[in-house]
Amino acid sequence: MTVQKILMKRPVQFYAILPFLLLFQSAIGQNTVPNQKDFKLTIKPAKMTIQLDGVMDEAAWNTVTAVTDFKKKFPNDIGAPKKQTEVKFLYDDKNLYFGFKVYDSGTAITRSLKRDVGHDGMDGVGIILDPTNQQTNGFYFVLSTLNVQSEDQLTGSSDGGISYSWDTKWFSMTKDYGNYWIAEIAIPLKSIRYNSENKNWGVNFVRIDAKNFEYSTWTRIGPNFKSYDLGYTGLMKWPSNPPASNNNVILLPYLTGGISEDKSTSKIETTGNVGFD
Repeated sequence: MTVQKILMKRPVQFYAILPFLLLFQSAIGQNTVPNQKDFKLTIKPAKMTIQLDGVMDEAAWNTVTAVTDFKKKFPNDIGAPKKQTEVKFLYDDKNLYFGFKVYDSGTAITRSLKRDVGHDGMDGVGIILDPTNQQTNGFYFVLSTLNVQSEDQLTGSSDGGISYSWDTKWFSMTKDYGNYWIAEIAIPLKSIRYNSENKNWGVNFVRIDAKNFEYSTWTRIGPNFKSYDLGYTGLMKWPSNPPASNNNVILLPYLTGGISEDKSTSKIETTGNVGFD
């Protein structure tokens, strides 16, 4: 075969595969989160003020249908969790509101009252938010039965674990009713970053049942993935563009100090520093 014939065939081969290349490119550009086809919710505006007291007696809560039927995530994903969880959600021009009704019994298990302790080994709930819905960056808010808060930013590298080193401002209150407990949560919109033109957010909810050694989630997640994996969020749709987000600046003051002694000379040295982040 001559060189000329080979050159003549190449354009024919290229145009033959061109439709498949375009189809592949189109598929990449679409949302490929597996759970968002089956797990969808629409967040509704709160028509009145929500008071965080662990009661959920405001009429606004009655205007929304709760997310139910959590799926068992750990130690396996076989069957239903021993205790179920319900979540309601609202928003106004300042906050996102989440109300959890967590069916439980007995004394809550907690390992610390320290902030940012996380959720391992203690009863609690969690909220995963992905405002870009691109499965690359998001936020994780965790609350224990005793109202201990933890939060962190999520990235694609969070599969190896999270440190809860990121801090932002949010509000919560819990109340125990014996066979269930309530958690009311308000996340200020200025405490997270998002594009107010994007009406589709990724979202998921986590239940940590330490007494039964179980994790459950709203969407189905395999045991070999983290419960806060951004690749398995459901879809939260806004009825209109979210309220515009304002920049939030948080100042964290700090004071450090130290003392050392040279045993050979009995000389003592002290150090100190004060400032803010």
